[in-house]
Amino acid sequence: MSVSMAYRTRIATCGLRSCGRAAVPFSATALAAALIFSNAYADQASPAASTATIVSKGVTDPSGLVGVDAAKLQKALSAGQITSVKLVQAYLDRIKAYDAPHEGIPGLRAVIDLNKDALADAKALDEERAAGKIRGPLHGIPILVKEVINIKGMYTPVREESFKDLMNPIIAPSDAFTIKKLRDAGAIILAHTRNGEGTNNPFDQSKHPGGSSAGNGAGIAAGYAPLGLGEDTGGSTRIPGAWTSTVGFRPSTGMVSMDGSWAYSYWSDTLGPQALTVSDVATMMDVIAGYDPTYPSSVKFDLPKTFAAKLDKDYLKGKTIGILEPARRASEQNVVAAFDEAVKKFEEAGAKVVSMDVDISPDPKTAEKDGTQALLEAPGGGLAGWVFPTAEGAADRFFASLDADDSDVAKLAEPTDKLTQHDLDVAAKQPLTPADDEALGKDLENNRKSLRNWYGKIVEKYGVDFVVYPTMRTLPPAAALPKGTFKPQNTQIAPFLGYPAISIPGGYVDDLPFGVEIMGVKAGDDADVLGAGFAFEQASNFRRAPASTPALKGEMDLIK
Repeated sequence: MSVSMAYRTRIATCGLRSCGRAAVPFSATALAAALIFSNAYADQASPAASTATIVSKGVTDPSGLVGVDAAKLQKALSAGQITSVKLVQAYLDRIKAYDAPHEGIPGLRAVIDLNKDALADAKALDEERAAGKIRGPLHGIPILVKEVINIKGMYTPVREESFKDLMNPIIAPSDAFTIKKLRDAGAIILAHTRNGEGTNNPFDQSKHPGGSSAGNGAGIAAGYAPLGLGEDTGGSTRIPGAWTSTVGFRPSTGMVSMDGSWAYSYWSDTLGPQALTVSDVATMMDVIAGYDPTYPSSVKFDLPKTFAAKLDKDYLKGKTIGILEPARRASEQNVVAAFDEAVKKFEEAGAKVVSMDVDISPDPKTAEKDGTQALLEAPGGGLAGWVFPTAEGAADRFFASLDADDSDVAKLAEPTDKLTQHDLDVAAKQPLTPADDEALGKDLENNRKSLRNWYGKIVEKYGVDFVVYPTMRTLPPAAALPKGTFKPQNTQIAPFLGYPAISIPGGYVDDLPFGVEIMGVKAGDDADVLGAGFAFEQASNFRRAPASTPALKGEMDLIK
C-alpha cells in the first residue's frame, strides 16, 4: 500500500479520517488496501494472565489500569506507590496482551510501533524524581501518539512496506514541535498509534472506533496509556472520543503547532489531546498550546495562565447551553433519544438549556449570503464548503522535515532533489495533488468570516454560552466499512469556524458509546469549553470500561 494511497484513504473517508469534505467513493481496492497493516505484534501472547473471562464486547466497571487517569497516576508516582518503569512495563504488557488477535478475538490493532526507548526514558525520569526534580504533572506519564506526528528515531508514515523496492523506511530525524514540548514536560512517548483504518473498538471488536486518531481512542479506552496526542482536521480527535467513551478535544485552530506533523490543510488541521478525563486534557493543553512563529497557521492567542483554571463542577451554574437542532435532528433516533437524556445532566449541573432551531437554507444562493453554504451537505457526504487549498504545501512541509531528499522516490517528480507529495502521487500512480490555490484560500477565509458572522448572530439571538449537539449521528458501525460514502458526523462545524470543541462520553446504547460535543462561541474559548466539559463530566460520570480488555493478573496491585 503506497503512502499516497494510505494518505488519500484517510482523507477521503469523511468521519473516519476527519476530513469533512465531500467524501470520495471508496473503491473495493482502496478499501482492501486501507485494511492492510503490518502486525508488529503477531507473536504476542494472549491475555492468559487475566483473571477475567475473555470476551470481545461489552461494558464493565473500570479495574486495574483501565480507567486510571494521569492525575491519579501522578499522585501514585509522587507517593512512591509505583515507578514510571513499572508503569511503562504494565502498559506494554497490556498492549502485548490485547493488540494482536487472540483466542478468536480480533484484537485492537491500535499500535503501529513501540518506542524502544520508553523503558530507558522511564528509568531516567524515575532518577530525576528520586533526586527531587519533578518537571510537572506529566512527569513520568506514558502517552500514545498518532502516527502522523514525528517521533525521533521512530518510523514516520512513510514506511518500508510502502516503497520497499524504491527506498528504505524513513525514520524521523527529530521530534515534532509538540513532542519536544511533551518530552520537556516529562511525558514518556510510549508508542505510535494507527491512523485511520484497521483499528477495532474495544467496546465491540467487530466495530469501528472512529478516526482517524483511531489508535489513540481505542488504546486509551483499553488502558494502553491515559493520554494521547491526536490530530484533528474535521473530527479526528472527537470521533474516537464519542465511539470509545473517551474525551477528545479540538483546540482553536492555530493554538497548537503542527510543525513536524503530516497536515492536510493549514486552514483546518490541528493537534489535540485525547484522554480519559477533561482534567487530563487541560493538563496537556498547558504543555502543548502556544505560538510557533515558524509554522504558517500558528496564531497568537491570549492563553490562560492554566487551562485548568475553570475546571469547577459548578462552572455551568448560570450558563446557557444551546442545542443545535439541525445537528441533533440529523442524528439517528436511538442517538437522539440517548442524547436528550444526557442533556438533562447540563440542567443538573445548573445550566439553562435552550433549543436553537436555526434554519440552514438548502438554497445555495440564500445560504451564500450568510456563509451557511459551508454547512450544506454535498452529495455523498461531507460539507459543501469543505475544500483544502493548501494540501500540497502542508504535505511538502512535512516531507521536508524527514531529511529524505536523497531517496529514489524524491526523483520521481519535479523537483528531483526534494521529496514531495507529487513524488508519492507518481509512485502510487495517482493524479497529482493540486498545487496550493491562493485565490481559493482567500475565498475559503471569506466563507469562514461569513459563517462566523452568522454563528455570532444565532449565539446572540439565543443568548447561549456554548453550543451542544451529538458528536456523531450514529453508533459505531462495522469495523470493515461498506463501499461508498460514510457521513455520520456533526464534527465539521467547529473546524470550519475554527472554534474549540470537545467530545465528552454521553452514555451507551446497547453497550456502544456515544458522545456529546460542546463547542465554544468564539476562537480562544478553549479554557471555557474545558470548564463546561468538566462540569458536564462531573455531573454525568458516564464513562465506563470495555469488557474486552480487563485488568491483567497482578495489575490490580499497581494502583490503589
